[in-house]
Amino acid sequence: MTSSSIHIDRNSRQNVPNWQIRTLTLPNFTKTRGYQYLMLGFVSAHMPWNAISNLELRWLYKALRDDLVLPSATTLSNICRREYALTVDGIKKQLPSRNKVSLALDGWTSTNKLAITSVIAYYMDRNWALREVQLAFDEVNLLLFSRFES
Repeated sequence: MTSSSIHIDRNSRQNVPNWQIRTLTLPNFTKTRGYQYLMLGFVSAHMPWNAISNLELRWLYKALRDDLVLPSATTLSNICRREYALTVDGIKKQLPSRNKVSLALDGWTSTNKLAITSVIAYYMDRNWALREVQLAFDEVNLLLFSRFES
């Protein structure tokens, strides 16, 4: 896979700390990859698919990447369904077909104070080695839990 690099010129920065100066290596852009990243952005920001119809958002994407043809809300939804099916198939391939699995729920708070939860499947392989597959990983909505505290 070929890639391109973006380098921030140290001489052109103005009062930017050293830890913010870095080189990013990006994979070559394709329409499919662009749609996947767009879909992931919408999912991770909890944005509805129809937000892609917002004129200002479309202008922003057009300004960032002039050659990107933005998909419709239906296309984004279909991409999400396809990626979900591929992810589920990948997880199924990792899990043993005739073994029992134990499920564990793990929760913690990140250094930036986000509550995170994860669902992990544990099993023993044929050589009696402990294996694990992460099934889910998400930020916990603390507002939901604050309703039950009083």
